[in-house]
Amino acid sequence: MISDTLDSSEVCIAADHGVELSGLLTLPRPPLGVVVWMREACPASETGAFEMALVEQLSSAGFASLLFHRAGPRDAFEALPPRERIEAITDDLVAAIRWLPLDPETQPLNIGCIACGDAVVAALLAAARTPDFIDAIVSVRGLLQLAGEELDKVRAPTLFLAEPGQAPSEAVARIRVDKLVELLPREAFERELPRIACHWFERHLSTGHSFPAG
Repeated sequence: MISDTLDSSEVCIAADHGVELSGLLTLPRPPLGVVVWMREACPASETGAFEMALVEQLSSAGFASLLFHRAGPRDAFEALPPRERIEAITDDLVAAIRWLPLDPETQPLNIGCIACGDAVVAALLAAARTPDFIDAIVSVRGLLQLAGEELDKVRAPTLFLAEPGQAPSEAVARIRVDKLVELLPREAFERELPRIACHWFERHLSTGHSFPAG
C-alpha cells in the first residue's frame, strides 16, 4: 500500500497498435525527477510488496515513479518471438516516456528508467531511439547484446547490476557514456536494488528538463 503522504493516481496511456498501458503514478512533493518501470501485468491494487518498497524509497529520495504494464490479456504478447516481444516492450516504454512531458505534473522532470530481464534491452533501445528523453538507466540482468549496434547510440548514464561472473562486459564496453557495473549475489537484488537505484538517480537526475518540440 502506498503511504498516505504520497500523491498516487492510476493513469491510462495509449501506445502503438491500439495497445493500452495501465500505470500508477506516484508523486512526492516536490519531485526531483521521475523513474519509469515496466512491471508484470496486475491491477494497481495488487502491486507487489517489493514494487511498493521501491516506490516508497524512490519517493523518500524525492523521485516520482511511473509503474506501468500492458492492460488486458497477455497471451498473444507472451507468444511473440523474443525479438518481437522486445520490440513491443520498447514501443510501450517509449509511449510511457513520451507521455510524461504531456502531464503537467511530470513535464519538467528528468526521466530515469529501471529495467529487468527483457525490459533491459527495451530500455537501451528506447534510450538509443529517444536520446532527448531518457536521462539515466538502472539495468538489472538482461541480455544486453540483443540491443546490437544501437548500444553505440545510448547517451543515458547506465548502471548495470549483474550476478558475479555474469557481467556483460563486451556489451557494456560499447556504451560510451557514464556507466558502472555493480555485482550482487542473486539473493541481494531485491534488498539492495532500491538503495542502489536511488543513489544512481540522485547522481544523474535533476529538475528542469527541456523536451524537444513535436
